[in-house]
Amino acid sequence: MVPGKKYAPEDYVEIIWRRKWLLIVPLVLSAVGTFIYSQTLPNRYRSEALVLIIPQQVPEKYIAPTVGGSISARLDLMRQQILSRARLEAIITEFDLYPQERKVLLMDQVVDLMKADVGVRVQVVNRRESPNHFWVSYDSSNPRTARAVAERLSSLFVREHAEGRTLQTDATIQFLQRQVDEKLRELQEYEGRLEAFKRANAGRLPEDIGTGLQLLMGARQQIQALTDGIGRDRERQIVVERMISDEVALGSALSPLAPPVPVAPTGPQPAAQQLAAARAALDAMLLRLKEDHPDVRIARARIEELEKQAEAEALQLPVSLGTDVPTSPAEIDRQKRIQKMRAELDTLDRAIKAKQTSLERAQANLADLERRIQAAPGLQAELADLMRGQQTVQSTYNNLLAKLQDAKLGASLEQQQVSQQLRIVDPPRVPDRPRSPDRVRMNLLGAFGGLAFGLLVAGLLEYRDTSLRTDEDVLVALSLPVLAIVPTMRTTPPRRPRWRLLGASSAGVLFVALAAVAWRLGFFGAWGL
Repeated sequence: MVPGKKYAPEDYVEIIWRRKWLLIVPLVLSAVGTFIYSQTLPNRYRSEALVLIIPQQVPEKYIAPTVGGSISARLDLMRQQILSRARLEAIITEFDLYPQERKVLLMDQVVDLMKADVGVRVQVVNRRESPNHFWVSYDSSNPRTARAVAERLSSLFVREHAEGRTLQTDATIQFLQRQVDEKLRELQEYEGRLEAFKRANAGRLPEDIGTGLQLLMGARQQIQALTDGIGRDRERQIVVERMISDEVALGSALSPLAPPVPVAPTGPQPAAQQLAAARAALDAMLLRLKEDHPDVRIARARIEELEKQAEAEALQLPVSLGTDVPTSPAEIDRQKRIQKMRAELDTLDRAIKAKQTSLERAQANLADLERRIQAAPGLQAELADLMRGQQTVQSTYNNLLAKLQDAKLGASLEQQQVSQQLRIVDPPRVPDRPRSPDRVRMNLLGAFGGLAFGLLVAGLLEYRDTSLRTDEDVLVALSLPVLAIVPTMRTTPPRRPRWRLLGASSAGVLFVALAAVAWRLGFFGAWGL
């Protein structure tokens, strides 16, 4: 380059024309070489199948699917399972793939080659994978082999998807069933503990406080009534005893010479009086109890025993007793009144004893009710803990049972084939033309590469060339005016064997390249050579 010179477009044209062989030769050699190389590459055919993802036919708001997760995640999982070493090795053996490679490479390396030839492509929309469909493809040097392997791979995806959903559904049902059984056992244990606790603390539970308070009030009223009754009976006893004393004193005053009226001994009462009292008690008992009640049976046995005792006492009475009985009507009336009052005393005494027995029972019942009511707050915390645990287990059991029912519905969807499925809508076909190599593109790239190399060499040579070819170059380089221009003197140029050798070499290379291309394309056979 001439220092300080400004190059115009015509200068560049002149440089290109002057360096034309440096551009043409690399361009031709590179284009021919690339063409020859592209012809030696084997053809690669691709066969692919379109697999459609059919969604669940029953709306998910009615039946939720058992198998969750995105289709992209499941595709990645299926891709890893199908492209495993065992699966691919079986396919390689079945279709006799890569026969030459298997002779020199290990099986793992051959499997890696097949993984590179297998393609699973999902449509990307707005930088997101579309879950509606995907493609399964396989590249091979044989178009029929490519179709067969692509068909096998796509069928493996469909089968793996169906089997995977079935296995996942069955595993989900088994897991939920185990959980439901376990929670049912826990629930039964809690119910048993709760029932035993309530049975052991009957009447002392917080829920029994209201009833206990009512019973407590009733027991207190009963105790008060019994106490009042005993007081009245005791007062009546005192009155009757005084009346008997008055009658005895009155009889002694009216007939001091008469024999004394026999007074009942202070010891045990006669059997006849006890018999009358027992019969009266039995009649009162039958008003509120049945015949088969134990107390009624005891009372009847007592009456039979008293009847025997009364008969024995009647036989032991002296016969002469009747001569001593006063014959006065007033005396007879007085003795009858005394006997009635003594009978009333006996009745009052039995009534007092019965009421005292009832009072003791009522007091014991009152004490028991008070203990139960007092123990209720202490048992409330334990009962609340048991009920809280039972309710928690019950809620968990209900949730697991509902999920188990949903899982069984999902399994029925899988069995009836109305759940999400994969279907091959566009099966693989035998490709008509190879997918690779792209020879036109390779040839264009080779030609552009040769041209770029020639331009680079020409640019370097032009950069190092400081020759002055025009008067403008002299003016720019030397800053001196031009006085005269020596015309071009044309003489016979000396021989330049190197340029002839270069031309001959280029022609030879071009000839060999054309011959190789003709042999590759089969022109020699068509010409009969």
